[in-house]
Amino acid sequence: MRVSPLVHADTWQAPGALREQGRERGVEGLMVKERESMYSVGRTKASDTWWKWKVDPYAIDAVLVYV
Repeated sequence: MRVSPLVHADTWQAPGALREQGRERGVEGLMVKERESMYSVGRTKASDTWWKWKVDPYAIDAVLVYV
């Protein structure tokens, strides 16, 4: 198991650059969270403790259910 590196940033530019390099690094983007927040099951976005900052998609996966 590999542990993700901790990224410190005072502005959004440094982590934004890492996010933009996501495809070259083989990752979806960055996980932004409070340093002391604990992992929990389910949607942690609702509590604003974890946030997935993904790279912009090339395509959208969708299913047409009604016309």
